[in-house]
Amino acid sequence: MSKISWGSKLFFFAACFMGFIVFMVIRISQTDMPLVENAYYEKGIDYQKSIDAANRTDSLFSIQMSSNQLLLSNNDSIYEINGSLLLYRPNDPKADHQIEFTVPVNAQQSIVLNQLEKGNWKCKMTWTHHALKFDKNFPINK
Repeated sequence: MSKISWGSKLFFFAACFMGFIVFMVIRISQTDMPLVENAYYEKGIDYQKSIDAANRTDSLFSIQMSSNQLLLSNNDSIYEINGSLLLYRPNDPKADHQIEFTVPVNAQQSIVLNQLEKGNWKCKMTWTHHALKFDKNFPINK
């Protein structure tokens, strides 16, 4: 009966470990990692401007969320609000939805979210009010 020496065991363990590392490097390099935004750096630089603009419009335009709908309210008595709503999943860009909306003066509009699959969604809303453009980001959990 032959025994395997400790040097052979150590070499075998090191070879298996290096093989595992090479396998993981190859596997990770072949995995598709979709980016949520293609020009995220440029958009990040101007992010504080969009936060300030969204905060200025809180008195004119409000968003209320429930389990399966968004309720958009226009509190302005002069101008209507036109915009778009991008619903996206950070892990699946193929499931994105784009919804256009118009909220008349002193009115509300409901956007039903029944078509969304369960999971973590992010919402990017862009709208214009009196020729000014605003945007706001918020999460939606279904």
